[in-house]
Amino acid sequence: MATFTMVDDDGLTRSHDLDEEIIGNLVDQTSKRVGWNQLGTPVNFGKQQIGNQVKSIHENSGIEFKSGFLMFELPGVQQKWEGQAIYKRFRLDLQNIEHGWANFSIQTNSANSVTVAKCMMQVGKSFGQGQLHHALKMSAAQKKACELTG
Repeated sequence: MATFTMVDDDGLTRSHDLDEEIIGNLVDQTSKRVGWNQLGTPVNFGKQQIGNQVKSIHENSGIEFKSGFLMFELPGVQQKWEGQAIYKRFRLDLQNIEHGWANFSIQTNSANSVTVAKCMMQVGKSFGQGQLHHALKMSAAQKKACELTG
């Protein structure tokens, strides 16, 4: 069971146009492509266009894979993933993984970017897209960082 703990963070700025659609799109992109994630899309799952969505479908069985998050830490290695998941005027970055936490932040995608939501995800625990989505939504609404533990 996931636990969501809100903690003060002076580095967050309020954004009035960050909505459910934006958060959902960014989380979905990130779950599929961020490095150091053991629940990203497996190699033997191909991409298929179904309606207006691209889905990860197992080639032999036709089963759809829904990626999630199980982050792992490599001590002494810089683990950053920035500017890859972009939607509208926002981006979701993995700032770092250290001391047992994966630091995910939604920022404005501009030269003078500001952080509008932050989730510190516990490393080595499994989380679904909906749990990261909820943590980032609460962070933006309360202007506090969310610690997501399992």
